[in-house]
Amino acid sequence: MDLSPDLALIAGTGIEAWPFEQARSYVLPTPYGDVGLQVARFAGEDLVVIARHGPGHSLPPHRVNSRGMIWALKSLGVTKVVASSAVGAVDPALHPGDLRVIDDLIDFTRQRPLTFFDAPGQVRHVDMTAAYCPMLSRLLKKAIGQPAAAAPLVYAAMEGPRFETPAEIRALAQLGAHVVGMTQAPEVTLAREAGLCYSAVAVVTNPAAGLAKEPIEESAIYAVLAKALDRFQQSFAAFLGELSRVAACQSCPDAEAGLFPLLNLDGTIQKGV
Repeated sequence: MDLSPDLALIAGTGIEAWPFEQARSYVLPTPYGDVGLQVARFAGEDLVVIARHGPGHSLPPHRVNSRGMIWALKSLGVTKVVASSAVGAVDPALHPGDLRVIDDLIDFTRQRPLTFFDAPGQVRHVDMTAAYCPMLSRLLKKAIGQPAAAAPLVYAAMEGPRFETPAEIRALAQLGAHVVGMTQAPEVTLAREAGLCYSAVAVVTNPAAGLAKEPIEESAIYAVLAKALDRFQQSFAAFLGELSRVAACQSCPDAEAGLFPLLNLDGTIQKGV
């Protein structure tokens, strides 16, 4: 079977509804459970697509199979991953509909499996100085029109599925967070463990708790995401054009290859591996 492309999109809330061309669906077995994905074509490029929350948006954020997703992508030979994440704005300068590339992370999740290196004898400590790939992030910022001199954007990852309290948002602001969401951890840290180039676009859906007079309503969030989808698609197409003109990334070190045997899309190990 043909090998998969080396670029993947992890589509978050509101970005799953995408009319890809020539989409073929697969279910890939991993040590962490089966992972559904598509190999699709967009703007003249082939890519692997995973809906983070599963078919029909069926998985709440604390149930997302992050290890399965990243393991599947690495084992298929993917080297570059772009993700979308719906977020609330902790920084009042951010507004619903804004797109921003994430530069750093504060992890406040509590009960999620957070590493591949948890077996006896697998003691590894992975550097997170640059959790997000500088090369991919630079190209994404250019594609969405984010000023190069803009201050780095910090994402606070919360356990969910509830929204945060006003007191929690005030605390996050004091700690330097600009946006808050529920899915970047452990996704980005697992991608770093796997040696993948990973970058993510935050789609601002609402002011965080306490920054608006009205309570946060899911219907309003989905209305913002429906409007943002077209801009995200246009930006992603522009990103693909930029990506085709750059050399390979030199900033993201590879991981221990033995953890991720190369697979075919039907789940069988590639011949000669």
